[in-house]
Amino acid sequence: LQGAVSFLVWILYGLALRRRSERIAAAVSRLGRGWRVAAGALAMMLSGVLLLGGLAALRSLAAPRPDGSLDTVPWIAVTLLGIAFVELQVFGAAVMVSLTREGSVPAAPSQTSKKRRPPSAPSAKTRGKKP
Repeated sequence: LQGAVSFLVWILYGLALRRRSERIAAAVSRLGRGWRVAAGALAMMLSGVLLLGGLAALRSLAAPRPDGSLDTVPWIAVTLLGIAFVELQVFGAAVMVSLTREGSVPAAPSQTSKKRRPPSAPSAKTRGKKP
């Protein structure tokens, strides 16, 4: 039951952050590209290190009960570690998304991206046929 409650908290927190991620991407888009690349990658890696390191520390300080459940304080700590993980993941993803919005992807296909053959070139259907 504890795991299900924590999971629900993490999912709801992530959904709440979804709205904020657009604002994060807009705010960091004013910063330099190099800083955004470093900050996004660092946030993604730091989230994993924080989660795994925190869980390992909690495991050594407060092992689960024989039935697999946790005492209240370690359970709250695990839930908070998960929230920090989600926060850093959303921040890192928002920063990475801001990198893709620098005009590298056009909003609509341009005429130059369409393949056109010269008017005198034979098409695949007419190649090899005599007029």
